[in-house]
Amino acid sequence: MEENGYIDATEFLNCQQIYVPENDDEATLYAGPYCGSRNYAIDIGVFYDEECTIRNPNENVEDYLLNENGYQMKLSYALLRLVGSQ
Repeated sequence: MEENGYIDATEFLNCQQIYVPENDDEATLYAGPYCGSRNYAIDIGVFYDEECTIRNPNENVEDYLLNENGYQMKLSYALLRLVGSQ
């Protein structure tokens, strides 16, 4: 999956840090689950806090997902759809 440019969304079911700013004027950002509005029961979003309770609806988590070579990655929701449909 990763060799095709995708990260499994289930890797973000626990809140985790995705961005550390270089200066104090910006916020550290986290990725974690929330109740989504799309066809998925669970979506992955960007949050301001390490418990993933204060969501930033203006940010897209995929903007912060890079592989080890610095290339942009996308989320695959295939497994989350299976979990949400049961």
